Amino acid sequence: MTKEFIVWNGERWGLYSSGYWRLGTRYLHREKWEKLRGPIPKGWVVHHKDHDRSNCRISNLECLPRGTHSNHHISDSLHRKDVWAKATATRKKKVAEIGKAISEAHLSKPQTGRPCIQCGEVFFTRSVIARLCSTRCRSNNRYQTRGRERK
Repeated sequence: MTKEFIVWNGERWGLYSSGYWRLGTRYLHREKWEKLRGPIPKGWVVHHKDHDRSNCRISNLECLPRGTHSNHHISDSLHRKDVWAKATATRKKKVAEIGKAISEAHLSKPQTGRPCIQCGEVFFTRSVIARLCSTRCRSNNRYQTRGRERK
């Protein structure tokens, strides 16, 4: 619970991290609706029109059937997912462009000949850290550094 409080109808309501004003297990938006507009029918919920849970002005509240309320929030969620998908596509495109630039920079480096530390053969590479010429030499080197001989 946060340190923000309001007083409504002679009671002190606290603003919780969920965004709702509560007093114990009671919610301010539901209490206001019941006091000012009447009882909430079974299977209905009080909805915040502006989606701000802390805005409990009666003009911002409406009573909706649970299914309608759920559909309302599902459509909002789908919109957010669509926006996220577009942002992700843009990010992927930028990453691909950066990857292409790095690849082009790598390919523009000249190849240099180096001796393989396993077999002694000279191999050509653009890498400054490559020490082994092939997967076979890598595998043999791995066995030897672990103290075993390859059959």
